Amino acid sequence: MSDTGAKTQLDRICHALTRRFGPLPALRAWRPNESSPLQPPTSSEQVAEAERLLGFALPPLMRAIYLCIGNGGEVLAMAGLDPVRRAHHSALDPLFDVVAGYVECVAAHPTYYREDWPAKRVPIFYHGCSVVSCVDCSTPAGTVWRVNEGRWSVAYPSLVEHVEGELGSAWPF
Repeated sequence: MSDTGAKTQLDRICHALTRRFGPLPALRAWRPNESSPLQPPTSSEQVAEAERLLGFALPPLMRAIYLCIGNGGEVLAMAGLDPVRRAHHSALDPLFDVVAGYVECVAAHPTYYREDWPAKRVPIFYHGCSVVSCVDCSTPAGTVWRVNEGRWSVAYPSLVEHVEGELGSAWPF
């Protein structure tokens, strides 16, 4: 995907977010006793470090979302890049950081399902009850797969459609 393609898709996501919630800064506002529905964007250094730890590049749109819109959050239905949680995660929250989630899934999946976790498929959102959405980093569009009890299916052909689709659903808001 070209930089122009990623920019067009970022514009689509920003439009969908602002149409539903208003200005993006309001989504990043911290509320007492609640997590922010949209984390502030991250740095290019944090993205590069995550890619180094994963051993592969993130799709262009995923990088652009983290750098320009937000470092994950419920409104994106995406985990972020969180080095603090990565270093101190518990078994209950590895999906708050894409790198920790990937490491956890690669390690645990063969134990439960007798097959390896697919290469370059990073978990981005835990729906509950063993259902996880994952971005296929081997595809430029960032195909989004969903795994449920070891069974895989394509949820969205691209990451932009994932964000728009999840925003269009009644959940999580």
